Amino acid sequence: MSLRRNAYFEVGMFHDLGFLGSSSWCDVDLGYRAYRQGFNFCRSTKARCSHRDYFAGSLDRYTNRVRTSAFQAVLLFQKYPELLSHLPMFYDKTPIIWGQDPPHLVVRKLARSIVSSRLVLWSIEQIVNTLEKSYSASTALPPLYRCIIGAYIFRGYREGLREFGKIDNKGGRILQV
Repeated sequence: MSLRRNAYFEVGMFHDLGFLGSSSWCDVDLGYRAYRQGFNFCRSTKARCSHRDYFAGSLDRYTNRVRTSAFQAVLLFQKYPELLSHLPMFYDKTPIIWGQDPPHLVVRKLARSIVSSRLVLWSIEQIVNTLEKSYSASTALPPLYRCIIGAYIFRGYREGLREFGKIDNKGGRILQV
């Protein structure tokens, strides 16, 4: 996203969402505030971005980052509960809302909870370590990586809910652990 300097100040600059240093969600917060203030957004198919991600070089570093980001996301959703439905990475990470979540989502949330448990996640990580050493080109690795990353997002988000409290989303439902 790019914007003019005066627009950056008009929107209110970056907010850190209460964390020292940078927050994983300060860009989303800025963009959403600009949207709510009526700024127009244009997409350029010619725009290109290059980003070297230090964290992507190691599964441990990457899972720590996504756990921290998910933890911090709770404060973003407390500020803007309506954003929760626009970030699909949290689709199956929120607590089950019995009687409101469709059956397929309840099943996904239950499965995510089981996969994110310490024993199951540790087991999957051991399988990945073995595959990386012995069969680094295995087609089983990408889905296992996604599974592990999803589990750390789940765990970080749930830790954030325990630390910061509930989220009242726009349907009036209270989400908490």
